[in-house]
Amino acid sequence: MIGAGSTAIGASAIVGSGAFSTAKTGDRRIEVDVTGDGSSYLALRPADDDTQGNNGHYADINDDGKLELILDGSDDFGTANEGEGVNPDSTYRFDNVFEIQNQGPNAGGGQGELDVWISKNTAGRVDFYWGSNVSDPRDPGDDAEDADNPSSMSPGEGHYVGFEVDASGLVEGDTIDGDIVVKAENTAHHSSN
Repeated sequence: MIGAGSTAIGASAIVGSGAFSTAKTGDRRIEVDVTGDGSSYLALRPADDDTQGNNGHYADINDDGKLELILDGSDDFGTANEGEGVNPDSTYRFDNVFEIQNQGPNAGGGQGELDVWISKNTAGRVDFYWGSNVSDPRDPGDDAEDADNPSSMSPGEGHYVGFEVDASGLVEGDTIDGDIVVKAENTAHHSSN
């Protein structure tokens, strides 16, 4: 991929001089492995329940390798928990449910730094907030959906995310569902937006 980019830059300089009008390179190799959320460059995984205050048992990696948040009683926590959801007309907060981690390479000189936030949330009664990380504590309650207040992560660093469920006005049998999209941008690119 880098070789192809370098060729394009060189070609534009030559075209500008009038030396020739078109150019085509030979084949260039591209190899991309697709992996699950837990092991990708931007990892999404349940929080480690061995750490006090974490609630990773409300998250799971499904058969497609994608993170899911589960509050419907179908989860198997390996405990005596028998809850099947939230109460009607209630509000719940679940701290440190999953972790977003920057597993990208670090080329040094501050490269590899990411600004991360939840850019899309279609579950209208669920709001996401940043938890904390031992090396970089954040104020619990910071809005994780605010592009103007992203979590900045160096390679190897991650932050926990919690969520609040607002079931006010709902009755037994109602459901809340939706999807989220996590966005990560190089800090130099994001700060220039």
